Amino acid sequence: NSRMGQHVLSKRLRTAAKSNNLTWPLEFVSIRKKYGRFKYSDLAAHPAIVLIPYQVSIMSVFEYYRMGIPMFAPSPDLLAKWQFEKTVMKELTWSCVRKECDKKSSIKGHPDSPHGDRDPNDMSSIENIAYWIKYADFYLLPDITLYDSWSDLFKKISAADLAGIHKRMMAFNEIQKEKIRDEWADILDRALNNKPP
Repeated sequence: NSRMGQHVLSKRLRTAAKSNNLTWPLEFVSIRKKYGRFKYSDLAAHPAIVLIPYQVSIMSVFEYYRMGIPMFAPSPDLLAKWQFEKTVMKELTWSCVRKECDKKSSIKGHPDSPHGDRDPNDMSSIENIAYWIKYADFYLLPDITLYDSWSDLFKKISAADLAGIHKRMMAFNEIQKEKIRDEWADILDRALNNKPP
């Protein structure tokens, strides 16, 4: 299952950290294992979070982002490889949720789709997974650092300006807040004044 795939990857991350003789104080542990039930203040106390996604749209990623916690996520190619080899994201498609991850879409794509005949539910090729995975939420947010391997992750963590990343994330959050406020004000104005969309 996806939790098993994530557990195996988490274990490999901790093993790789030990075998690389990292001298700086790092702890790689799942949030659930460390806290069970946690408060946001628990998470905000951490300098960064390493993501091993179970899905392409994870509400927690937005919560971490809004708190300005620097995040490190696998690159699209690495995550596609993990999905193809280990099915780390069992919730990637509805078919995967139903334990039929090899099942493709039963509905044809729209003829005018900019994606051609690519099926977002087709898990049979790493190329197709990589094509669609790049649209995951954590790849669309700025300042989430991507890693291509465990050793790449360690290099990027050790070189990261976490305070600078936090500052940029918080600045982006402010821009987003203003944009969302303006969009809702426009929607409400049109709805309350019978204006067309």
